[in-house]
Amino acid sequence: MELIEQEFEDTLLILRRSGPAALVTAVQGGGELPRIRTAGHHPADVTPTLRAVRDQLGLETVVLSCPSATVAAGVVHRLLVLELLAGAPDTKDLNWVEPVSAEQADPLDGRDWTIPGWFARAETWITETVQRADLGHVRTVEQIRSWEFSCVLRVHTDREDLYFKGLPRAYANEPRLAHHLAAYHPGLVPEVVATSERERWLLMQACRGQCLETGAPLSAWERAAASYAELQVASTAHAERLEALGCRRRGPEQLRTLIEPLLADDAALVGLNGHGLSVDELRRLRGLRASLEAACDELADSGLPMALEHGDLWSSNVYVGADRVAFIDWTDASLSHPFFSLMPFLQSAEWDAALACGSPSEARIIDAYLEHWAPYAPRERLRRALALARPLAALHIATTYWRDIPQPHAQWWIPRMVPFFVRLALAQWNTT
Repeated sequence: MELIEQEFEDTLLILRRSGPAALVTAVQGGGELPRIRTAGHHPADVTPTLRAVRDQLGLETVVLSCPSATVAAGVVHRLLVLELLAGAPDTKDLNWVEPVSAEQADPLDGRDWTIPGWFARAETWITETVQRADLGHVRTVEQIRSWEFSCVLRVHTDREDLYFKGLPRAYANEPRLAHHLAAYHPGLVPEVVATSERERWLLMQACRGQCLETGAPLSAWERAAASYAELQVASTAHAERLEALGCRRRGPEQLRTLIEPLLADDAALVGLNGHGLSVDELRRLRGLRASLEAACDELADSGLPMALEHGDLWSSNVYVGADRVAFIDWTDASLSHPFFSLMPFLQSAEWDAALACGSPSEARIIDAYLEHWAPYAPRERLRRALALARPLAALHIATTYWRDIPQPHAQWWIPRMVPFFVRLALAQWNTT
């Protein structure tokens, strides 16, 4: 069973301006809203959707929101709201009916990209910012991701590519944090061109090199592990500043307080249409509660300082070039035990078919990472801390999905992530 379905049938509510305030929507013959089908992409990735709208309907659009999503027989049926881009030609195959609404409610949690006209405003800011930064001229701005948690645009200039990210209030700290990290760790974080604190906008240079998720040799994984450890060690010197920028303390002590209520939450752990824990898994998990809490205590006393923890260090957020490694997407960053970060990184390596990761490969990645922590503890104590951190890190991520994901949202698969990571914690605990 797929954790996240990737086949979509989308009903489209396509809006355009009709006069100063009114909006109208496109319908096909018989008054039906148009539909498209796409497959093989993350629900938030809109490039396939916009391409299908262009190819099948002849319209240039951006995605505003997804008010609803249901799953049937492995297909996700979504209602998508799109906006016809200003100046883009429409098609004679569609009719435009009377205004849907003349009023626009304030977007929830500051999700301003869900309002018609936001894309044009962001595009203007990007163009003016690029010109002030003397980075050339903007050729195109394309939307590549849109959901409740961000809107991401790719900016093509005549010199280089940039990325723009708009964020909700719940993630308002990311532009500030990205700017700080780029200044303190140049080369390890994309260079920030500009931010807008009021708008929660972030404009940064594109990463050079290859995304680790696309497959890479073991040497690239070792370099990435070493570079990330280097960044974390350096972050311990400005932990107070990171906390002031919005990085919450989410170490083993904080995780310990969440284990009991998480394990008691039947609604979060079982059911979920086959994605929840089995009766046996739930029994084993609850039987481990005292041991997991004791592991939190031991890890907290491991002698390692609190450090920057990415929160989502999967290979999709790591880029390896000829002369540098860069880490992107710091939305879930916190101050925590540094070794929490390595669990998703090592899990990504295990899933990489090109790497053929096994014990020797994993050991080399771990050695490259732990080398930078050698001044803090003997090697055996570091290895013990990492063994404890791996199952606890899975619980750490589970609590993010359980407690911290901004609400409301239409992402049907997010509740599945809690039992998925709890199940991963069980698997990791068995190897501790």
